[in-house]
Amino acid sequence: VVIVTTADPGDEFEGMARLGYEVEAREWIGEAMLSAPLSDKFGVRVAARFTDMRGWMKNVAQQQVGVDPLGLVIPAPAHPYNSSNEFSGRITLKWTPSDDFDATLKFQGSRYHNAGQNTMNQKIGCQG
Repeated sequence: VVIVTTADPGDEFEGMARLGYEVEAREWIGEAMLSAPLSDKFGVRVAARFTDMRGWMKNVAQQQVGVDPLGLVIPAPAHPYNSSNEFSGRITLKWTPSDDFDATLKFQGSRYHNAGQNTMNQKIGCQG
């Protein structure tokens, strides 16, 4: 069993931002969070994360005809770098009208994109 618990809005204003760069994969990584009480009974928290990787490998293969045993054309990669990017975010709303009751609503979403399978595979033992 895996339990993931995310933070709720707090009683005080707080914020955080982080930015990093990974040299080998040429990847930017960013994170940010903002939490604020909107009243003594209602609070909001927003968190987001993004990555943008330009790739650690470059496929320099050229289009070839007749190398495949069936005589098919082996295309050059559409995206020579194994690049990808991702964005995810969450909004949390918390309402505490009394000490005996609270309600929390969380919206979460993400988007992931990579340059396709041509960047993730490599043929071994190619001829020519």
